[in-house]
Amino acid sequence: MIEEVGKVIAVERDEIIVETEIKTTCGSCEAQQNCGTGTIAKALAPRRETLRFSTELPVQVGSKVRLGIPETALLKASIWLYVIPLLGLIVGGALFSWVLPIFGLVHEGWVIASTILAALAAFVWVSATVKQRELQQYQPRLLGVILDSSEPVKVSIANPR
Repeated sequence: MIEEVGKVIAVERDEIIVETEIKTTCGSCEAQQNCGTGTIAKALAPRRETLRFSTELPVQVGSKVRLGIPETALLKASIWLYVIPLLGLIVGGALFSWVLPIFGLVHEGWVIASTILAALAAFVWVSATVKQRELQQYQPRLLGVILDSSEPVKVSIANPR
């Protein structure tokens, strides 16, 4: 389970709205001072994402919660979004380089344009399929509330001796 910490920004009956900060990996990279990508990442303001969860947990505005998504769901989403359009590009390129000369379109510009359209069509198809299904497995889950450890803990001794 891949976990992230979010902050509750609103409570509405049995639903809460949680805000998380989208982080880049540049913060943990050792080459960030010599890297153009790290410089750009520092210049851009951190983006935030808001998510809505239904819960009966006792939370209030400002509480921190743990969110998670299974690794298998992340792997499936990566395959859908990266591998299938890439296969559309490869298969489209092979198919169009074989079929288009039959129709007298022998210039490679036709093959390149057709291949790009095939990859774009694969991406649009994947996007529509995932949106249509609205699979629950791709949505983050509320795992629990993080208790604030800065509050003093009252300790009572049962048998003082």
